[in-house]
Amino acid sequence: MPSPAFLVELAKVFSVSTDYLLGVERFESLNVTGLEERDVAILSELADRLRQCNYKK
Repeated sequence: MPSPAFLVELAKVFSVSTDYLLGVERFESLNVTGLEERDVAILSELADRLRQCNYKK
């Protein structure tokens, strides 16, 4: 079992929260590095629409 300080360092390395590492929080991300701002906006809108479709099921 890692120490609290080590958990914080791991979270920084992987760019996630300590809650995520402990399994308390579900977190998913998408790397948009190198994409134009317009393309990021399109992806964000698509993600929102997909979430809405899943809520209606």
